[in-house]
Amino acid sequence: MNPIFVIHQQFTPSRSGSLSLSRTKRRGRAHPALRRGVILFLAGLAIVLFLVYLFLTNSVVGNVFKASEYQRQFEGLEEQNRLLKIDLARLNSYSNILEESRKLNMVEAKDIYHLEISEDILARSGL
Repeated sequence: MNPIFVIHQQFTPSRSGSLSLSRTKRRGRAHPALRRGVILFLAGLAIVLFLVYLFLTNSVVGNVFKASEYQRQFEGLEEQNRLLKIDLARLNSYSNILEESRKLNMVEAKDIYHLEISEDILARSGL
């Protein structure tokens, strides 16, 4: 490994009484423990960020799959709703009601008479 030049800055008093900045070069190496710690920190950070990236990518793909499945279910329910509306309209049609009434041996009402009963008779009918 090549040595690293480190520049130290320090204030030294000058002859005029003011402080001046003096630079001195010192030949030395960075502390190996510090370098190792920085490298391990950066490597750990890279691994954590990579794992977060994988997790988020996987969850996005899963959500896209769920969305397409929900879309298919929605389209199926729309089709089922359309068929049920058609069936309801058929069952409520006049011709269907006539056919069902004939199956039950009902006859079509032609002349309808309304009976009017006075309050006296209604009161006596409770006896």
